[in-house]
Amino acid sequence: MLPLVSVLDPRSDHAITIALPADANTPHLQFDWFGGKTLRLTLAHRGMGGGRPSPLTLLLFAHAADYRAALRAYSDAFPSYFRPPLPRGPYEGTFYYHHIQDHPAPDEMARQSVRYVWSSSGLRTWASICRMVRSGNHTPTPSGGNWPRR
Repeated sequence: MLPLVSVLDPRSDHAITIALPADANTPHLQFDWFGGKTLRLTLAHRGMGGGRPSPLTLLLFAHAADYRAALRAYSDAFPSYFRPPLPRGPYEGTFYYHHIQDHPAPDEMARQSVRYVWSSSGLRTWASICRMVRSGNHTPTPSGGNWPRR
């Protein structure tokens, strides 16, 4: 979620975006809109006090009344956040994982610009994939059965 809010006026094609920097530590940010006339910005849990400075940067962007213009202004202000400096490598792209008996359709793979196709083998079954901790709550049953808990 981006720390910003935009107020758009489509009739005049003008808008303003109020934002915090993309790299700011923002533990609590809240926007409230009252009756279409009042916009309240709430920042909480900032850790102020103890003789330490707590700088706050609030950004205002004027742009056309379109969410894409707001995102463009924000991404142009923080290019390192939106455009990583590392070059695209040979192993970056769309991957497709399928069962060995269910091959993907070539036209669908071309539509999605698939670069790599992985298939399961007899050593890795669906039950073993479901037991992987990274798949969510799919963990083996306490009795050591082959099927995940429900």
